[in-house]
Amino acid sequence: MKILRKGFFVIDVLLLLVVVFCISHTLAFVQYWPFLLLDIALLSRFNSVILLYRKEKWSIVPIIVFVILFGVYYCNGIFDNTIFRMAEYPSIVLGIQDYDVIEKNIIGERILNIIFLWAWLTPVVVYLYQAIRKQLVCNNYRWYDITCLAIFKDKVGQLLVELGILTFIAMLIGLTLDVVLSKYALLATPVAAYYIINRYVKRKVHWIEYVLLVIALYMFNQSQFVTDRVYIAFLTTYTVIVLFLCTYILVNSKKAFASLLILLMITALPLLSLGYNIYSYTDGTRGTNYDGGRYNGRYMYTIKRTTEGDLISTKIGLRGRYYQIIPSNYRVIVPTSILSPFAKCITERGDTITYYLETGQILEKDKFK
Repeated sequence: MKILRKGFFVIDVLLLLVVVFCISHTLAFVQYWPFLLLDIALLSRFNSVILLYRKEKWSIVPIIVFVILFGVYYCNGIFDNTIFRMAEYPSIVLGIQDYDVIEKNIIGERILNIIFLWAWLTPVVVYLYQAIRKQLVCNNYRWYDITCLAIFKDKVGQLLVELGILTFIAMLIGLTLDVVLSKYALLATPVAAYYIINRYVKRKVHWIEYVLLVIALYMFNQSQFVTDRVYIAFLTTYTVIVLFLCTYILVNSKKAFASLLILLMITALPLLSLGYNIYSYTDGTRGTNYDGGRYNGRYMYTIKRTTEGDLISTKIGLRGRYYQIIPSNYRVIVPTSILSPFAKCITERGDTITYYLETGQILEKDKFK
């Protein structure tokens, strides 16, 4: 029963993180105060998770604050665009898109609506359940702990905050698509998460574990710059080491929660630090950031493919965070103007092809004569 209870709150936190990710990825306001009120609501929600986990009687205070504030946003349709856009997010990440036909992802929208409703109403349901079962107690929290600070003082809350800070740092660095910064974040944040989680379960880590983890992360980083069998070998090595470490922790400490949490963090943090889906394109290596290529808030960079024949030839393409935009078939790719949404691509034969960067569609094709 204790395991089921812990599992419920873990699922609750994960679904709440999905809501936070969706909101941060899509929602925008002209003024600051709507963001401030939404931040207060979400902080109250996270705080209530800790208080409900401790069966605190006064958890009703942050629950009321959250339910009212979040309910105003939800009932007024503020999250409708978020749900609509994020329903298409999996297909965008996987590169499965049809730009000629605009269709709503009905299943995705329903799932996200359920998740948002869960985040909104679950604290009330849990509190009523605990009240009916007469499980609520007073844990001698101060008023400021009840309102917003319990998550920063509770042991479980501190774990969530520390891992949340690491995730936030990784996301910020990943947004820049800077190769050097991403490398350091990729190596540092998973190691820090490994240390934090093991400290939480009071497990002493052998130094060899850190060495293996750094080797795995280095392989992951270097897989950006290789192709074919070497690419597969690097990512396979990374995966094997990560699975070995998580299995070793599970066997050594009998802590399934720690093992799964480490697997989640050292899988997600490297991807967030890179800022793009490394698994979506394997036929070319990472090149430089696209000159003048910040379009619509999205960074892009070149991908290179080298072929060997009578002469060694290197061709370039372009990709964004989630998928290939322009295939690696060109000698030169330049924007048609400053911050242009169009790119002019020149082949080795001198053909000029113009692509629309938002969709990757060819707009025109002219041959030099």
